[in-house]
Amino acid sequence: MKAVGRLCLVVVALVAAMSAAARAEDTAYSLAEATWAKALVAGPDGAVWFVAERGGAGNIILGKVTTAGEVTEIPLSLRAPKVKKMPRTQTIVSGPDGNLWFGELNGIGRTTTSGEVTSFMLPAGASTPTAMTVGPDGNIWFTEGTASKIGRITTGGQFEQFTLPPGRRPSGIAAGPDGNLWFTERAVNQIGRITPSGAITEFGVPGSWAKLDSIAAGPDGNLWFGEEGAPRVGRITPSGEVRHFAVPTEAGTREIISGPGGLLWFASGSEIGAISPSGEISWPSCLANYCDRDPETLALGPGGRLWAASGAVSCVGLCGGGTAIGLHNLPGEVAPYTLPLLRLAIGPRLTPIRRNRTSLTVACGLESGCRGTLRLGRYVVRDHKWRFQRLSRAEYELSQGESRRISLRFSSRTAAYLKHWRLSLIAIAGGGDEPTATRGLLIPRGQAAAGNRD
Repeated sequence: MKAVGRLCLVVVALVAAMSAAARAEDTAYSLAEATWAKALVAGPDGAVWFVAERGGAGNIILGKVTTAGEVTEIPLSLRAPKVKKMPRTQTIVSGPDGNLWFGELNGIGRTTTSGEVTSFMLPAGASTPTAMTVGPDGNIWFTEGTASKIGRITTGGQFEQFTLPPGRRPSGIAAGPDGNLWFTERAVNQIGRITPSGAITEFGVPGSWAKLDSIAAGPDGNLWFGEEGAPRVGRITPSGEVRHFAVPTEAGTREIISGPGGLLWFASGSEIGAISPSGEISWPSCLANYCDRDPETLALGPGGRLWAASGAVSCVGLCGGGTAIGLHNLPGEVAPYTLPLLRLAIGPRLTPIRRNRTSLTVACGLESGCRGTLRLGRYVVRDHKWRFQRLSRAEYELSQGESRRISLRFSSRTAAYLKHWRLSLIAIAGGGDEPTATRGLLIPRGQAAAGNRD
């Protein structure tokens, strides 16, 4: 991320989107052991329904969790498809008929709220329904990633398929404000639009390889999409004009939904953040302290609240900010999620070391401002204990809402060492009576000498 003077931190919008009580009182609900939700949706019965995977065998679980935490599973004889280079293979939507519809390996499943399941097999196998949405025509529309098709199923179980050119890998799909369906084409960096009658138009997404993922209709009449290949989200107008917005994370954006506060909410690596329709970014926050688990999926739950499911895989430590954590999720937990207000945060990227200097962004959200010390170093073992070895430090003083790159100076010996080896570092801001922020960092890619190990 280039040096910035200020980030537009949507503190006011976030205050409107949540209450302090909800921030402090949220409760997470655990699924069965070794089970983690891959897709969530609010059901017509007031529960949050999920499609989950259990264990390494890839067994698919269908179930629901009430707002009181009661979890119910519905038996399925399904297994997860082994598909390479696809963003997701589980999906579920609430249909216009009062039932829940979900993707199967080569078909679409339907369940009543009482758990009566019916499967509808697609005419041709190996299609892998990837994402689903309810269309303006009252039917269920879905992408078929491996078959390069867009499918439609009526609530009575009748299929119709629309073929794309080979190799498109359609991924996310959403109903647009223009009465059409919009979908991402992951393999070719394009976004497609299909009318209810099946007419398809494709729009190229400029820029570097984006790995387009989910897509959602925003409150501004545009479509917003995730870009797993870069730390940014995209916006496309109904006429096909595309714009990118950088987000202050390390990872690309996978899930994106329209949610509380009139904002678009996204998952990026270990963090969850939000963006306003005008492009103002809130500072993302981790799903758990020290980013123990990545958020797997997001959904708009009962009462218009944001829900998140935590995955089973630990992140690598490139998470932070220093916001108060809204929810400490464990593997396989599902819960309402509220993005905490910004207090103090550390940006995700160091600038390349030049003339023995680097810099790192620090952002402040406190009304009284933020002042303290930024320390950069690593943890080493001394006397059989982990200790923080400081490599550089700098003082900072910021006003509320201000984000600034803080310059850090190394000794010549340390700078030469860091240029030679690609190391993991730790940044710590704050101290004393001030809030503290911690973030894991890497020396910028390409700075380490060729052929050296991490």
